[in-house]
Amino acid sequence: MRRRIFLGAVLICAALLAWNYLRPVPVVSASSILPVQSVIPGTAPTLPWPSAGIAAIGVSGLGPIATSGDAQPAPAASIAKVMTALVVLTDKKLAVGDAGPSITITDADVQAYESDYAQKQSVVKVVAGEQLTEMQMLEAMLIPSGNNIAETLARWDAGSVPAFVDKMNKRAVALGLARTKFADPAGASADTLSTPNDLMRLGMAAMQLPVFA
Repeated sequence: MRRRIFLGAVLICAALLAWNYLRPVPVVSASSILPVQSVIPGTAPTLPWPSAGIAAIGVSGLGPIATSGDAQPAPAASIAKVMTALVVLTDKKLAVGDAGPSITITDADVQAYESDYAQKQSVVKVVAGEQLTEMQMLEAMLIPSGNNIAETLARWDAGSVPAFVDKMNKRAVALGLARTKFADPAGASADTLSTPNDLMRLGMAAMQLPVFA
């Protein structure tokens, strides 16, 4: 008798579970309790665009906001070093406060320094055999804008400057920099081209790295 009662209870529970599982899901309606947009009272600002050239403005975390016009790609100059730093820090990651591995300056690095110096480029003097950390190299490239340091970092990261430039251009594609083309890691080449909008996007991507920021 008890067995029949137990078996009946099990069957009833199974039937209830099956009914609950198979029954239609009721329609759920939702309503917003906050406004979709917030309007700040006042007059919209007039951006002081330059009378010559092209400019772009954006907000980190939000993206581009506006440009002063459609720009044709032009030499990016030393802003190319931002991409060099981004690629190096992606391949050779550093935490804030870390110096990173040491890089030994070679004869090729000294020759690059002497060649760039002779062309009156922006350089940082190096001596064969000296050792500089990854952080010191990044600082030497970005602060006094050492073109020769960018080349040294390129060889250290990818084995050769052309191989590193290939990495730069692949990263540009990945970031959606459709009007940017890198020909060298320092920006000394007139064939390293970009636009204000692309360079702004590049800067935003670099600033997401705490060490770079």
